[in-house]
This record gives sequence, C-alpha cells and structure tokens, in this order.
Amino acid sequence: MTAVANRAPMTNKSLERLQWQLLAMEKDHYYYCHPSVPGLTCSCNDENGVSELTHASVYSSELGAVFTFGKSKFSDNLPGTFWVKNDVVISVACGDQHSVFITASGRAFSFGSNDYGQLGQSHTKPLVNPRCIKALKDKRAILVACGRSHTLIATDEKNVYAFGINSEHQLGVKSSAAYHAEPQLVSALAGVQIKALAAGADHSMALSAKGIVYLWGSSEHGQLGLGRKKQRKLPVQLKTEGKALGISAGAYHSAYVNSEGHLFTFGESEHGKLGTNLAPRRCRKPSKVPDIQGTVTSVACGGSHTVALTSDGRAYSFGDGSHGQLGLGSRITHAGRPHLVQVPTGVRMARVSAGQNHTAFLSDGRQLFTCGEGRHGKLALEDGEMGSDKFSPMLVDILSLFQVQQVSCGGCHTLVLVVPGLEDSQGNRMGDSPISAAVQATELTLARLRRRYKRALSYADLYADENDAEKRLSRHYLNLDDSTAFATLRYIDSDVESDVDDENANISAASVICADGKDVGLKNGSKKTKNGGTGSDAAGKTGREANAKQSSSCIIQ
Repeated sequence: MTAVANRAPMTNKSLERLQWQLLAMEKDHYYYCHPSVPGLTCSCNDENGVSELTHASVYSSELGAVFTFGKSKFSDNLPGTFWVKNDVVISVACGDQHSVFITASGRAFSFGSNDYGQLGQSHTKPLVNPRCIKALKDKRAILVACGRSHTLIATDEKNVYAFGINSEHQLGVKSSAAYHAEPQLVSALAGVQIKALAAGADHSMALSAKGIVYLWGSSEHGQLGLGRKKQRKLPVQLKTEGKALGISAGAYHSAYVNSEGHLFTFGESEHGKLGTNLAPRRCRKPSKVPDIQGTVTSVACGGSHTVALTSDGRAYSFGDGSHGQLGLGSRITHAGRPHLVQVPTGVRMARVSAGQNHTAFLSDGRQLFTCGEGRHGKLALEDGEMGSDKFSPMLVDILSLFQVQQVSCGGCHTLVLVVPGLEDSQGNRMGDSPISAAVQATELTLARLRRRYKRALSYADLYADENDAEKRLSRHYLNLDDSTAFATLRYIDSDVESDVDDENANISAASVICADGKDVGLKNGSKKTKNGGTGSDAAGKTGREANAKQSSSCIIQ
C-alpha cells in the first residue's frame, strides 16, 4: 500500500529537522516523511487497517496509538505498538490472555488467546495481530470489557453482545453451549442504555445509565451479591444503596460505587480484597468498605486486590500485595482494609486499572504509573521474562512524550492508549519530531544493553565502532545507517544545533528508509558527502532533490 503526500518545503533548518515524522514500521524497517519529500505510509494488514510497530517507538499522528506491554501475543515479553488506519482507537480492554479494542467508527478488533472463542472471530485459533470482528461490522461498538476467557461489547443500538466461554453462563444468553465463538445478543439487556461493562473469571456485570447494576454468571463465591444463589443464567438486577456510578469485576469478587461516593464490595474475601476485614471466606451481599477518606469516584478489582480512587486524586488499595500490586511499599504485602497508596508528591490519580498481579494508575496530567509483578515486562518499566516487581507506583518514562488516554491491565499484559503530547515552548508537539522518535526508539535498547553489559551506556555508545555487539542489537530498533543514526543521536545527547552548515545534513540526519533498510537518497548512484549530505553522480543534483525523487519512487506494497 502506498500514500503520497506532497508538502511544501520549509526554509528554517532547525524547524526542518524537527518536522521529520515517523509514520510506521513494517517488520524491522521504519518509514518517515518530511515536509520537502513525499510521505510514505505502510500497513501490515490492509484488510483490517491495522499498522504494526514492533516496539515502543513514536507514532506521530493526532490519532494516537496503542502500546502493548507484557505477554500480549502481539509482542510477547517486548513492548509493541499499533495504530488503526484512518480511524481512532477510543477504548481498550484486557482479559487474561486476550485483548479487544474499539474505534471511533464503532469497529471492534481482537487479538490474543482464543481457546473458547473469546475473540469473536467465529473460530478458536489464536491471533497475533489485531483483526476486526466481522460479525459486529454492521454494528457500532461503544463499550468493551474482557473477562478471563469471555468478552462483552455494548453498541449504540442499546444492545450487549457476548462471546467466549459460557461454562458458568457468563455470557448471559439462553444457550447452554460451553462456549460461543461468535457474538451473541444478550436479549435480557436489549433496549437498556449501558454506560459501563465489567467481566471477571466467570461472571459479568453491566451498569445502566439509570444507575442499575446487572449481574450474571457464577456466584459460587458470592460475586453476584445475590445471597446463596450459585448461578444466574440471565442478567438480574442487584439491590444497591442508591444509584450506582461505577462497577468493577475481579476474578471472583465485585464492587460498585454509589452516587454518594461510597464503595461496596462482595464475593470472595481471601487476602482481604473486599476491604472489610471480615472473617468469612466470602461475602454474598454488598458490604460498605470503611476507612476511605473522601468521596470514592472509581474502583478497579484485580485478581486478588482492589484499588479505589477518590475525588481529591488519592488512591486506596487492599488485598494481596505480595508482588507490590497494592503500591504500599515493600513492608506491606497484605491489607485487609484500605491503605493510602504511596504516590509521588503532587500527583493526583484520575484512573486506575487492576490486573491479575499488577496495577496501573493514570494521573490527571495524563502520565502513567505502574506497580506490581514485573514479569514479562507488563509494567512498561523493564522488558523480558524476568522483570522485577515494583512495590510503589513508578512513572513509565518511555511514554513521557505522550498523553496517556486509557490503560487496561490483563493477566500478564497491559494495553495503553496514547496520543501525542502537548506542544513545547517552541510550538513543537512532543512526540512528532525525529528527536522524540530516536529517544523513544533507543530508550528500550539502552535499558536492555545496560542490564546485559552491566555498565552505563549513552546514545552515542550504541553506534560507536568499538561496540559492535551493541550496534548490531540496536539497529533492530533504530534502522538507520551508522552515520545518520550517530548524527541524530549526537544531536539528542548534546541538545545543541549540529555544527554542520549544509542543510542537506539535516535531511540525512533522519533519512527515509526503504524496505531494504538503506537511505533512499543513496540509491541509483547517489553517495553520501563528507559532511553527511547526499549527492548524485548521475545528474549532479543536490541531496535534497535526489532524496525527494528517490523517495517518491519508493513504493510500499
């Protein structure tokens, strides 16, 4: 696929340097556009319009991107990034081993494990890359929630669809089939305006616009809040204290927040995750959680822990914290009642998501903080199988150039929805420049190499002649030839203007890369000048002219 964008050249060299934009990456190769040359875009999946970047690099667009961390199937143990062509991702959801997201146009995409049809693709084969759920293509999805092995989607027609495992009737349909690989209409909720969905291991929840909570599925541990009823095949209303404003489903427990700002929990109480410090193993009816100072605005239930946010931006957690998922420091690994989370001074938390053993916080400044089990790199702080546990919320630095819109924690992975950050003092949007691209692309490489070689490394070290091992590893992440990569990274490291006067050097500092991984401006007889620019032996053209001509003829199929 090819797209050509003709743009007027810019005259200011420094601005020209900042206007390089990373569009996408296919396999190991990046594609850039520049104001003075035609733009190139690529998609790894024309059918679905999903473009893939295989690590946490910059996607420069107003539309934003989705980052994956951890064991997501999309990019196991390594960060990954994707975006949807000509559309905007508006919501993401993680299950135990699968993920679903929806776009502004109302399309739903899924990927990951699919043993029980939880991807809604009419089969049970796993998917590495996101694929549109065709059965819902004529619908407009607006909400999504993922349980352990099932998925719920609400549409703008006031309908809810469910698919995946149905062993405990967690789909809420009349069928007694063990699973459904195609979306099934939850007829009991037809015509009900739904404002929130939640899904646990084997139960489901829905919150109506009128503040009514609906539950169905297994109640073996009391997670439906209906007393001793062990199972409900179809959605039933929960008796609540006032209207409910928010809901959340953990593996075997549930919670809701009412209009007065009080938190109620019910279900399995093991590890103290209900926050009531009750002796019974389960609480079959909703109980008010004490010891929270302030008005509760939202709640997130994880595998064995619960986190609540208040209107003043504080966070309270309780339950199992053996991996640090409570964010209470290394001395508190279990809490039967709410404890104040140790957040950095001056930071106010606006959103929270709880996974099996990890937690993610989104501040009101759109920064992401994570804590808990670090295995598989799902905290977005370290990569690989053996990431370390974090017992206090840690800022995710590699996303610092973005505004984080939403985060969802799953079993062993995390999805983060971002858009480019705010403009800096010079009017440059953070995340839109080659500097930002190079920083993002190399931060992960540096972290890996520092751990491997157990010594400090700078950006320039990645491309130094004496560090062949580092150079080979890093080129997988920033696929530029040595001289242009070094020039770009030197500019970043020094944060000063280049001492090269030829404006062609500015162009070659972040070159357009073709599928063969070489500088477009060096094809067909072009050669690099001593100052880093380009020249053409055949026609004696300037580096800019050669670069523009060659890039316009570089077709991405």
